[in-house]
Amino acid sequence: TFELPYEGKLRLAFVEEEVILGHRAKARKAAVARLHQFATDVGLSGTDWQASVIHGDTSMRVLEQEEELGTDLIVLGKHGAGMTEELLLGSVTKHVLAHARSDVLAAYR
Repeated sequence: TFELPYEGKLRLAFVEEEVILGHRAKARKAAVARLHQFATDVGLSGTDWQASVIHGDTSMRVLEQEEELGTDLIVLGKHGAGMTEELLLGSVTKHVLAHARSDVLAAYR
C-alpha cells in the first residue's frame, strides 16, 4: 500500500482534487517501481509473485486483500532505524497480527 504523506495538508489548503490525484498517481508509480526493483534484487521472476499497490491505510488494506484473495501468508516488511524500533513491532504489524486469519511473517531489513 501507499499513502500520499502530505495529502491531508493539501486537502486543508483546498488544493483541487485533480491535483491531489496527480500527486497520488506519481506516488503510486514510484511505489510500483520500488516493488519491482525489490523483486528483481531478491531474484523473483515475474511468475513467482503477484503485485498489488493500493492507496490507503496499510493495515486495513492488507486485511482487505487477505479476504479478497484468500491468502494463506502475509509478509510484512519492518524498517525501523533505531534500537527501540528493532525491539518493538510497528502498529501495522500489530494490527495485522491481531486481525489476520492467515499466517503473518514480519521480515526485517
